[in-house]
Amino acid sequence: MLNIRSLQQRNLYFILIPTFLLLLAISVAGFFVLRNVLFNLWGETAVAQLRQTAHDVDTRLRTPTELLMLLQDHGLTGANQEVFRFILDLLLYSEEVVNVGVEWPEVLQAAMAEPSVSSLLRDEPGGGTLGRSAGGAGKREEVRYYLEPFSVGSPIYDNIAENRTVTVASRFRSDHGEIDGMVEIVFSFDSIIVE
Repeated sequence: MLNIRSLQQRNLYFILIPTFLLLLAISVAGFFVLRNVLFNLWGETAVAQLRQTAHDVDTRLRTPTELLMLLQDHGLTGANQEVFRFILDLLLYSEEVVNVGVEWPEVLQAAMAEPSVSSLLRDEPGGGTLGRSAGGAGKREEVRYYLEPFSVGSPIYDNIAENRTVTVASRFRSDHGEIDGMVEIVFSFDSIIVE
């Protein structure tokens, strides 16, 4: 046992050491409680910022996404190729889009060489309907092209655009299942993710 002989020893053993141990225990417990509270607040703040960033990205991409859905929902023929071009031009003038590349199907490239698209829709000697011939009668069946679902590439650094870009691409598929041509839209990743 302890042999306490003086008042100083009594103060040390019965007041100072218990007070020190009590303050140490409160400090350690307070540290862990405060750490957990701060981690929870930090996590909630990070989630809130991610939600805000996701909302901002969604808002910036709403118009280009709707234009891409317009491209994908309607088939492409010679008659609506100008509408396709117009939608692609709208995409190109969007702030987030760096480049739009189109490789038109061969049948439509041949149609572009014709004097007018409207002549392709009539059964005339100089025209005919856009597409392949349906038998030997000289009439041609219309080939309709659809865009496959868009595929999104990973962000990469583009030296030409001098920032990170994301490529969204799709291929033209005909009614007959043949793949001919593609559409490629390059988005500026940095302009989409702006704080």
